[in-house]
Parts: sequence; structure tokens; C-alpha cells
Amino acid sequence: MTLQSSGAISLLQIATEFGGSAPHSMSEYRGSGGTPATGAIDFADFYSTSAGPPSSGLIMHMEPSAYSSGSTWNDSAGTNNQMTKVGSPSYTSSSPKYFTTSNSNFWQVTTRPTGSYSAATFIAWVYRSASKTQGIFDIRYGNGTQFGMEVGYDGEEFGYFWNNNSSGTYTYQTNLNTPLNAWCMVGVGVNSSSAEFFMRTSSAESINTRTYTHSSQTIGSTSTIYYGGDPESSGRGWVGRLGHFYMYNRKISTAEFRDIYNLQKSYYGH
Repeated sequence: MTLQSSGAISLLQIATEFGGSAPHSMSEYRGSGGTPATGAIDFADFYSTSAGPPSSGLIMHMEPSAYSSGSTWNDSAGTNNQMTKVGSPSYTSSSPKYFTTSNSNFWQVTTRPTGSYSAATFIAWVYRSASKTQGIFDIRYGNGTQFGMEVGYDGEEFGYFWNNNSSGTYTYQTNLNTPLNAWCMVGVGVNSSSAEFFMRTSSAESINTRTYTHSSQTIGSTSTIYYGGDPESSGRGWVGRLGHFYMYNRKISTAEFRDIYNLQKSYYGH
């Protein structure tokens, strides 16, 4: 529910919309719903805000609950992006709804969000069932550049690749080890000068930031984009479960990562 656009707003209304832990305070909600992340915050800052995912720059929002049957999974962000099955990723329709994927069973983005990206953010709810290099959201080849996020060589650590698959990105160690056989939310936000890696397990939040020069990346009309796979290797499919996925055309803030986590944490048993 979106909060009202005028008149008196109570702290209870804000807490009902955004959650949190009692006793509540205004400082608890800095950055929520696009409000100021630092400095003074006022009740009026919450006019027309919502606990839904931040809408600014949202270009792909894949919800497992939006899938019913067949080979196509439609985007919930209203941007007409679409995924199509590769092989037969199986669907669990009981809560939490998710897809079970493997080396040969995953999703491919077939209606691509083409364009040049000077900044981007990828976020996914993942459940890892194997320790190996495996793709989460990988963009490669075609008439574009190579960038995305994955679990790297040690089979546990969440990371990224950027700058057309530069070794300066995919060898970067975040020290964010995804849990085995448990749900967690992972995300990476990148702009021209920095990257922020965000991971939230059921028990802890972990953040890694780096200063690094990132060039603009391109998704072309023939780029190969996999959710739960890696076009570079048939042995790098995601072995486990995949849930909600988000893509933004900007680097979102830490507070926004937390907002998105809070939207689904109870859904995934956190």
C-alpha cells in the first residue's frame, strides 16, 4: 500500500508499510521508499512512498509468483522483458515459489533490455546446492559486452564480472560466501567508479565495497542472457533454487538493498 500524498502520517503507518522492530523511531526508516538516507528526515518525506521495490530505474522484476505454466516467464515491472526456459527448470508452486535449476535447466532472457549501461544493479534470491563456479545472471557475446554476477572459482564466494569480462573484475574477492542449502539475497550495484556487493542471509548482512573504474556495458539485440546459467560454459549452471530477480539501470543505495530484502525476507523464511 502506498502511503498518502498529503495530511498527517503517523509513525505507526510508516512502520506498518516498511516493517522494522519496535520500539520504532524515524531514524530506522532513513532511505526507505526513496526518503533521505542521511541527515534530517520528516514525516512529509514519506508522502506517496511504498514498501514495494524502488521504481526508479527498475527495468526487470521477475517474480516466481507471476509464473503459471509453460515455457515463458513474464516480467512484473511492466517493461515487457521476458524469460524463456532452457531445458526444464522445475517450478515449485507452494510458498516460497521458486525454480530448481541445474547445468542444463535454467532461464534465458529472450526479450532483452537492450542499451548502454553506465551503471546497473542486479539482485537475486538464491539457494545454492553445489560448490562450483556457477552463473546467477550472466550477459555475454552477441553484439554487446560481457557483465553479470556469479559464484566464483571457490564455489561459495559471490562476485561479478564487468568491463567486457575483465580479469580485474572476476578475480576480485568479495569474501561474501553464499550459504549451502539455504536462501540468501545477493546483489551488486556498479557505476563508473565503484561497486557495492550486498548479501543477506537469515542471520547476517554483509557488504563489500570497492573503488574501481567500470566502463559502460552494452546489451545488444543478440546478447545471450542467462538467469541461472553461464553462456561461457555448460558446466556453470546454477545448481539449486532461484527466486525473485531485479535489474536496475543505476547503482542503487545500501538502504534500497535493505528495502528489497525486507520485502521478501519472511517469504524466504528469514
